[in-house]
Amino acid sequence: MLDPFEIKVMKLALRGDTPWIVGMRNQIPYLTVTDRQSHAGGFTTKFHCSDVAIPVEIPRGEGDLPVSGYPPAINAKRREPAEGLVSFIVWLGDDGRIRQLEACSLIDDQWPSDIFNGFYEFQDDSGNILEV
Repeated sequence: MLDPFEIKVMKLALRGDTPWIVGMRNQIPYLTVTDRQSHAGGFTTKFHCSDVAIPVEIPRGEGDLPVSGYPPAINAKRREPAEGLVSFIVWLGDDGRIRQLEACSLIDDQWPSDIFNGFYEFQDDSGNILEV
């Protein structure tokens, strides 16, 4: 089962009205957790997305690279085990459906023992604080 925190950070990472981002956001209700692993510098949650969810195709630019903004991510400050900055990244699978949420520390290899606790001041990539 998805943790409410995972839903929160995915919705923050998938904010906006760009069609492919809206498509990814619309997949969230169709996700079930298949695996969740924590490690020293973060955690990964792997998902199965129901075939009912509409696949998303990420537009490609020069050199067949994904457009700017993929993969969607959100940053946050962390209180424990030490003050720090972290990133939450949402990944699509080859089938165009969300496959993974990756969380990683951006400054050290420390992560809270409660993997969903102690995060505040969510920010976009430009450092703008987002309303939660």
